[in-house]
Amino acid sequence: MEDFLDKVYANTSDDTRDLYAQWSTSYDQEVAENGYATPSRVAKALASHVEDLRTPVLDYGCGTGLSGMALRKVGFSNLHGIDVSKEMVTIANDKKAYQTLRVFDPDAEPPLKTGEFEIITAIGVIGIGAAPLTIFDTIISLLVPGGLFAFSFNDHTLADPAFEAKVSDSVDTGEAKLILREYGDHLPGAGLKSNVYILKIL
Repeated sequence: MEDFLDKVYANTSDDTRDLYAQWSTSYDQEVAENGYATPSRVAKALASHVEDLRTPVLDYGCGTGLSGMALRKVGFSNLHGIDVSKEMVTIANDKKAYQTLRVFDPDAEPPLKTGEFEIITAIGVIGIGAAPLTIFDTIISLLVPGGLFAFSFNDHTLADPAFEAKVSDSVDTGEAKLILREYGDHLPGAGLKSNVYILKIL
């Protein structure tokens, strides 16, 4: 099996569709072999801050659906996924974790309305070798006051101070309140950890 983890983290392009298309068929196996822990960490943390687990959740950058499976495992029952990779979404569809799945063009605005979802997750989505930091602002703009944004930054991403600064700026300007920031396992088999975050829009 071809090893894609190193390729992804070495990638400097904002458009990773081709790379993730190639990775789609072996993605689940490769991350599982490395003990991919971030989806379950985010899901458990988010569940502890949501009263009604039937609240619709948008899984932004849902990929092959591993995050949806983690969210469903802790009790979320109304899940919707969106991603730029049609190959990964095809695999996610087979998992039956989501009520709806959509593919969109990253060069266009996502086909979503502000306030359409009260909760948006971006698990392992924004960062080095993945979606650009601008997606943080895109997701924030889709939430209304009271909405929750749950996401993660891995060690490679945290090495660039711009990502953590974006979180701090969001809090310092009164745009959001930091509910949770927790450092822990990401891909322990690859020696990587991650921060998981929950922001509440003000």
